[in-house]
Amino acid sequence: MIFGEADIDLSDVGLASIIGEYVSDRRRSNGAGKSAFMESIRFALFDQTRGKSKQGVVREGCDSCSVDLTFEVGGSVLRVVRSRSRTGVSKAKLSIDGKSAGDKVRVVNGVISDRIGVDADLFDLIYFFKQGDQFGFAEANPSDRKGILSKVFRMRQLERCSDLAKSGLRSSKEKAANVEGAIQATQQRLDNCLNKDQLVEQSLSTSSKLANLMQLKDVRKQSFKELDSAANDARSHSHYFSAMAGSDENQIATIQLAIQEIEKGLKSKRKLLFERQEKTQQATQTYELLKKSTLKPEGDIEDLKVTRANMSDNLRVFTAKCIAAKADVAACSQQLRAMQVDGDECPTCGQEIQQEKCEHVKQELKDTVESLNDFIADLERNIDMCDAEVAACTRRISDHEQYAFKIKTCENAWNNVQLYEDLVNEQQDDIDKMLADKESLTKELERVSTSQMDDYAKLSHKFVGKISDLSIRVAEAQDALSEQIADAKEQSMNAEFELASYVQINEQLAVHCKDREQVASELAVSTALTEAFGKDGIQALIIENALGSIEQFANEMLQQMQTRFVIELKTQKQTKSGEERESLDILIYDGAGVRAFESYSGGERTLINLALRLALSKAISAMHGVSIQSLFMDEVFGALDEVNREEVVKVLSFLSRSFAQVLVVSHTDQVKDVIDSGIVIRRYDDWSDIRKTDARGKEASSSSAG
Repeated sequence: MIFGEADIDLSDVGLASIIGEYVSDRRRSNGAGKSAFMESIRFALFDQTRGKSKQGVVREGCDSCSVDLTFEVGGSVLRVVRSRSRTGVSKAKLSIDGKSAGDKVRVVNGVISDRIGVDADLFDLIYFFKQGDQFGFAEANPSDRKGILSKVFRMRQLERCSDLAKSGLRSSKEKAANVEGAIQATQQRLDNCLNKDQLVEQSLSTSSKLANLMQLKDVRKQSFKELDSAANDARSHSHYFSAMAGSDENQIATIQLAIQEIEKGLKSKRKLLFERQEKTQQATQTYELLKKSTLKPEGDIEDLKVTRANMSDNLRVFTAKCIAAKADVAACSQQLRAMQVDGDECPTCGQEIQQEKCEHVKQELKDTVESLNDFIADLERNIDMCDAEVAACTRRISDHEQYAFKIKTCENAWNNVQLYEDLVNEQQDDIDKMLADKESLTKELERVSTSQMDDYAKLSHKFVGKISDLSIRVAEAQDALSEQIADAKEQSMNAEFELASYVQINEQLAVHCKDREQVASELAVSTALTEAFGKDGIQALIIENALGSIEQFANEMLQQMQTRFVIELKTQKQTKSGEERESLDILIYDGAGVRAFESYSGGERTLINLALRLALSKAISAMHGVSIQSLFMDEVFGALDEVNREEVVKVLSFLSRSFAQVLVVSHTDQVKDVIDSGIVIRRYDDWSDIRKTDARGKEASSSSAG
């Protein structure tokens, strides 16, 4: 920004003030380059500058700027060379103990953050007090404070787990919505269909109708053959009547021949009657066997369906509760294992905790696990009972459905018996009629005359004509019956198709319902994981466990600075409705009661916030094993008035004991007066140089613009 080529060694600097002055007017100090010098260290470490624009750090008239910073951390010497062009393009190189460790900006940033244990944001929060930002953590709202602590405790893995859990939860919710949509669509298709009982009855009815029509077709076909044979016989009789008409002998011979033909017909009719009687007997036996084997099962089918539905609902409820309880057992067991491994140390921050409290928490966790295991055992017994009850109801419902099918089969068998009995009666009527004809002819044989024979011939011709007409009507009826059979076949096929479709849709619904149970289980697990890895879950537990150490560090610092303040950090806040919600509030006790941080003076807030920031530094050192020994403060004592010189002395004295190196930028004379050594930045017309001075103001080393 303002420097040319400046080179300064700070390895022997402990507590030093950074002072700016203009060569032309030593009363002026603003704009000399004090903050620019401090910012060059942030730039070298993190590629960060005070402004949002990347072009504002290059000195006017130059094409680029660069910073070469060497520092020691964790026993290793790191050297980073970082540059930026006027167009905002950054470059970086890093070496560790003389060996190259990266030449890409992203790689260098990652290695440095890992080595010093903080990123740019945490570095600014704890170690680099920027101008006008001395109250960053204390004045942040509760949710931002928790976010800051999440970074301090390196909860990125938990946040990634939280993101994965949320992604799984969204996926589970999408699956649940898709399954519900499929269930609704399938249920709507089922609602548009007849119910299963109606479809089964329809299928049985159409099958029975088709069987009756096919049987009637066979019977009519046989009757048609018999009618055709009778027509031929009648025609033959007509010829006999015509040939023999005119003499008594011919009349007698004709009547005798007719009687013989009737006897032949009777023989054929009786044979057919016998066959039909046998079929009737067989059909009756079939019906009796079916009737004996058709026993109505116990219970009502509708009641059984209701019971099965209730048991299925209970089964889903118990299963969901069991999954949730097992998730709780897993969470408690994980906490218990963590405490058993770490002994009397907090599994989060590694600090010692009271043995009595530790054992009490362990026992509570064990009792919770034991209670949950008993609860899970009861749930599993209920699940087994519900499974058995659902299976029993399903078998009994199946028995009722088979019973209904057997009833229909019996009805069909009884219809067959009735049909054959009708055919037998019809055949018996034909035989009775033929016997009557035979008796009539026999009587007529006794009193036949020539004129009567002529009448018989006429009647014979008339009878033949009627038989021919009847044959035509029978043929037409046979054609109509064929059409009825075709319609019945189509109806039967449609009924079977509808029944098969109903069964298929019902199976799809069962699959979707099973998917819903599985998705519900996944949703319960995803919800539990989301809550566990969320800010109010494990993260809140880690923060809450570590706040005690932060409070202790901060209060120890306030005590060493000889203040009257005591800090308390609270993670729970009671709402107006009386509920407890997650928060992170700072309560300050000053001997006269509790006051909010904002109600204190600027100097008092400076001390309180400084204690909190340094407590966070201690927490990072304790948790991650990394301790930064340099502290950078840019105009953070501006809020201290002239009468607070003692507080300035306390703060700087405490800081010099807590950090190996403290660099302070300040316009306050009290601050300058209590610091023995300093770093002086002198501003010329358009450039600045930098030098170190000792307690007597003697120049130790200097550097000027190139």
